[in-house]
Amino acid sequence: MKSGILALALVFGGLGSAGADELVISYGNTVKPDAELKAFVDKFRTAITAKRPDYNKINGMFAPKIKAFSRSLDPLKPWHKMEPITSNHLDEIVDVIVEQAPLPDDAKQPDYRPDALSMMADMLATGPMGAVKEIPGSVCAPAAWQYDADAVTAFLKTIDDSANSVRFYGDETALLAKPKSGSKVIGTLPAFALASPYSKAIEPQGWTKLTSASGLSGYVRDDDSREALYLSQMHVCFGKVSGKYKVTGIFGYGL
Repeated sequence: MKSGILALALVFGGLGSAGADELVISYGNTVKPDAELKAFVDKFRTAITAKRPDYNKINGMFAPKIKAFSRSLDPLKPWHKMEPITSNHLDEIVDVIVEQAPLPDDAKQPDYRPDALSMMADMLATGPMGAVKEIPGSVCAPAAWQYDADAVTAFLKTIDDSANSVRFYGDETALLAKPKSGSKVIGTLPAFALASPYSKAIEPQGWTKLTSASGLSGYVRDDDSREALYLSQMHVCFGKVSGKYKVTGIFGYGL
């Protein structure tokens, strides 16, 4: 990071614990924002989550030049640097992060700005902030996942799954012997340990069979009490411009 930009505390290290054979994901290069950055992010969050957003006010929170990055749905692929956004900032951010269905030639373009605001609010709520290598001098929300890409690739080949399908959970997850409530617990998937939902078996509705890198395999119920996390991420980034914090970067994928 450029000196003088931020008064930051960098926190390294993974979240959760696991056996040596598991692939544990963590937030990399996490950052504790200084008071000024925290105040700006809070102000930005309030603006983009308002019931009736003031788009002029929100556009005033963007840097004159916003760095933009995209990549495919494969989270193992590198980010592609796009042309910077220098005008119509929110409309251009829409094109980076919001999936838009093809329209007939005579159809009116929907207003996707509320979708973009909701997605950026989700980015702020997903996890800690962090320094992202593609945009030095800024701090992004959320921090980028940190993991051994070669080990993940090897795991994917073993189970014949894709990088955008494998998942992990923020807490320990019991794996059951059979897809039914009350079934025997045959193992526990550690917090943030990568697992694949790919299975050749026909699973009952509402159940998924997971297999981890160590070979631990069992069923979990799909419900709202357990939020699955994935390797694909989007980021919104902040940095100082003329001494004041602004939105300085946006990352989107698969659009």
